[in-house]
Amino acid sequence: MNVAMHEEESLLGAIRGARNLRTHHHLLQWLQRDVGRLMPHDVLIAAWGDFPGGRLCLDVVSSLPGMRTTLVCCAALTPLLIDLFDCWHRAACVPVATDIGGSTRAIASSNADVEAIGRMRSAVVHGVKDERAGLDCLYAALDHETTARPCSVEAMGLLLPYIDAAFRKVSLLPMQQHGRACSPTAAGMEDGGKDAGSRGDIDALLSGREQEIMRWVCVGKTNPEIGRILNISPLTVRNHLQRIFRKLDVLNRAQAVFELEQRWAPSGAKAGGL
Repeated sequence: MNVAMHEEESLLGAIRGARNLRTHHHLLQWLQRDVGRLMPHDVLIAAWGDFPGGRLCLDVVSSLPGMRTTLVCCAALTPLLIDLFDCWHRAACVPVATDIGGSTRAIASSNADVEAIGRMRSAVVHGVKDERAGLDCLYAALDHETTARPCSVEAMGLLLPYIDAAFRKVSLLPMQQHGRACSPTAAGMEDGGKDAGSRGDIDALLSGREQEIMRWVCVGKTNPEIGRILNISPLTVRNHLQRIFRKLDVLNRAQAVFELEQRWAPSGAKAGGL
């Protein structure tokens, strides 16, 4: 079998392997076995949320000690992921390889719990822009090799749709439920949301315009539809929503509705009745 046929078989094998994933263990096996043949890596990180604001949720998949979603401190990795996100944007949102040795050594030196990441030297990065949810999702394959393999960059471009779909098939872990982002605000909150916002009411938290927008969001209106109703541009609606998400400490409109229903709306009421 020639090299081209072998690569094609490996690609088809990776695609087939993504079909029946359901658990983090299956995801790890698939990434290391099938994806690893085409894109060798030690750690695969999925990050989603508000990158400019540094409010992210993470999935960390690796066989290295300590490198698990449940063990890694999200805040420790956030600066690295923001840098990788910026690198991806500077590359016009195409797969890109970059050196991360300095960043990972700094993380490991100040966070003993993620010592293993200090051995990572290169990363291959690609992402997905989810226009419907208003989120960016970044995938970073970290490797101990000083220079990322050229084949890995091409493989990331080919496999990203399947990697993205595979992560979405796996249930969220408890700390990822309901979009609780990793941010200074969220990280310091006690369970139950005992922050200043939860002690106030909707009027104290959201402006009148923001409440108007959320009423229409709760009934399923899109940004252009809300803009036409309120006689403002879709971009203005999006900017309002980003401020609302920050105030509610969530990542998208579905999570904002959930927060309003579960934490601020009167018992038995729906968020549409704000």
